[in-house]
Amino acid sequence: MILRAREAKNGARSLHWCRSDIENGAAMLKIFRPFGIGAFCLLMVLIVVGCGPKSQYVIMPDPNGNVGRIEVITQKGSRILDQPWQSTEVTSVDRMPGEPKVLDETKVREMFKDALDARPGIPIGYMIYFKTGDAGITADSQKTMQEIVEAIRTRQSTEICVCGHTDSVGSIESNRTLSMNRAQTVADFLVFLGVKKENIEITYHGKERPLVRVPDGVAEPRNRRVEITIR
Repeated sequence: MILRAREAKNGARSLHWCRSDIENGAAMLKIFRPFGIGAFCLLMVLIVVGCGPKSQYVIMPDPNGNVGRIEVITQKGSRILDQPWQSTEVTSVDRMPGEPKVLDETKVREMFKDALDARPGIPIGYMIYFKTGDAGITADSQKTMQEIVEAIRTRQSTEICVCGHTDSVGSIESNRTLSMNRAQTVADFLVFLGVKKENIEITYHGKERPLVRVPDGVAEPRNRRVEITIR
């Protein structure tokens, strides 16, 4: 999740949140997200307009201390941010981003206080696991589904992502179909439990995005899953 905080000479600041890679006049950001749910990276971007444009990029951990990996790119090169509170500055598109340095957490929170107060809720995630070659929801998973619905109601969420996956047994085509069926089954069950259909986004990846990397043809049970992300 990315925050762009633009500050003008008179001190006025405007905020904009987004969830994808972004580009501005100084640099482009490339976001590398870890596998699995719960891994989360929050990037804060402060663009200061004074004697000249300057962008400061700070990566902030989630409540569990996890961060992702951000690449800040200009025409002259790039820098990687992958530590909590790590920062780099960009003064021009034709200059190398500054050497990354870890900032004091208290100072960062003071600098971005208004922005942090305005940020949306941090996404939470759940896993639903499946038997080999099957798209049916097990009895244990039905209990988890009840927890998911309760979380959706508590957060009053209108953005739920349901993403299907498989293990590496079978062909690419058959596994994509199976992952689609699993995601659809979970989405239908959520609707049955009272979640609005229009608030659910369904995606699926077959065996292409394993949670646990194993050789092709290995029936790893942790890869037979549907990930539900609630924003």
